Amino acid sequence: MTPIDAMNAAAEPHTEDRAGIELVELRLSNSRLSSILNASKLNAIIVTNPDGVITLFNSGAERMLGYTAAEIVGKQTPAIFHLESEIVARGQAFSERLGRPMRGYEVFHGETEELEWTYVRKDGTHLMACVSISPVVDAHGKVISYVGIAQDITKRKESESKLHLLTERLSLATSVAAVGVWEWDVANSAMTWDDTMVKIYGFSLDKESPYGQWRRAVYPEDLPLAEGALKKTLEEKARATVEFRITRPDGTVRHLSAAQGPVLDEAGNVSKIIGVNIDVTNRRKVETDLLRAKDEAEAANRAKSEFLANMSHEIRTPMNGIMGMTELVLDTELDSKQREYLNLAKMSADSLLSLIDDILDYSKIEAGKLEIDAIAFSLGDCLGDTIKTLSLRAHQKGLELVFEIEPNVPDSLIGDPGRVRQIILNLVGNAIKFTEMGQVVLSVQLMTHVAEELQLRFTVTDTGIGIPLDKQAPIFEAFEQADGSMTRKYGGTGLGLAISSRLVELMGGKIWVESELGTGSRFHFTANFKAQESTED
Repeated sequence: MTPIDAMNAAAEPHTEDRAGIELVELRLSNSRLSSILNASKLNAIIVTNPDGVITLFNSGAERMLGYTAAEIVGKQTPAIFHLESEIVARGQAFSERLGRPMRGYEVFHGETEELEWTYVRKDGTHLMACVSISPVVDAHGKVISYVGIAQDITKRKESESKLHLLTERLSLATSVAAVGVWEWDVANSAMTWDDTMVKIYGFSLDKESPYGQWRRAVYPEDLPLAEGALKKTLEEKARATVEFRITRPDGTVRHLSAAQGPVLDEAGNVSKIIGVNIDVTNRRKVETDLLRAKDEAEAANRAKSEFLANMSHEIRTPMNGIMGMTELVLDTELDSKQREYLNLAKMSADSLLSLIDDILDYSKIEAGKLEIDAIAFSLGDCLGDTIKTLSLRAHQKGLELVFEIEPNVPDSLIGDPGRVRQIILNLVGNAIKFTEMGQVVLSVQLMTHVAEELQLRFTVTDTGIGIPLDKQAPIFEAFEQADGSMTRKYGGTGLGLAISSRLVELMGGKIWVESELGTGSRFHFTANFKAQESTED
């Protein structure tokens, strides 16, 4: 041995010494690793030895699983906090992959691998965790431990499950409702359709020129509308809706209702447009048919109303002749039987003329031919004469008929005294008809008086049978009465209040009722007039 060899031999440690040094370094390395892993609070970190015995259980793992390190270190994993079913399934899977039998806690001896496990907490609740498992090897490549880093992904998995369920439901809903969904990738000019879109349009998209293919399908006259909606979404980054027609390959025309909205990228630009198409052809047909039927019905109704309105003179003339001749005969000498028969005929003619007047007036209103006059008249004289014509009916029933005008109400007015009289006759006549005892009161109040313009309020109060609350609005409609038996008991067409309501509207006012069943009613209406210019001598 040369001196140099001897020096080298002396410098080299013996094999036993070298093994001791490596062991010390390994222990130091493991100690440093344990300190680092245990200090981590962000994730659950679990370290096991090659036999699957837990050697480290950091604070993150304690929070995640509810155990303390003292309870877990030294226990076998994964049996301590994993489901038995997953342990067996994982063991079989890895055994098949590696071609050798494995225990449940053995994973691999290769590179890092990620797994999803169901963890069982100390309190028995479950959570889903994504676990990255890596081997720690010594200088000779021997596995000395496994490090598992786990993240709680329970909420993420729940969200994914809900999203999947929502997607399935949305897909089912759009399919059942025949809603076609499309997407346009603006940057790549790529368009995709779902199956319902294909059914609606009758063809699949051409990948080479999908937009041009869609454009050719749109009805030419509707293309500006359809493209305008897309332009609005692109330029204004806003939702847009539109209805347009398409022509299918078989030549049929379909009506579509479309809606779309933008998807913005990080820079705030429109990267995609997502929209829906719904075939509304059948709905449009129904709407068109209903509109046509409505127009036809209204035209027929107008024709009827115009006919009756035009027949007003022809009907009233012979009736007036009959009534006039009856009155002339009544002025001659008659025996008691003849006079009784003629009086009955006159009463019947009066009732018939009243019914005809109601029907003809309502027909005029429907035909738009009823107008309000503007003539000078005395309010006192108008109402006084009207009340006189009703006083006999009130007297025959033993009712007190009261008429009062407040002192500040002007007497000289400009308006339509004939229509005012018609409304009063109807309201007071009804009050007398439906009142068996007590009184009927007509009162007039001044509501507003600005320059020559003024508004009066008329109120007819009775102590009659009253009107139920649910019947108060319908009585102002044509052919309506508070009770179907009213027509049989009291008579009438059911048009009086409907006509009065329209007349009040024509005079710029409104009509309403306040009533309680069994305690009487108060009918109010307002009307606009002009005061006559005062003349000074």
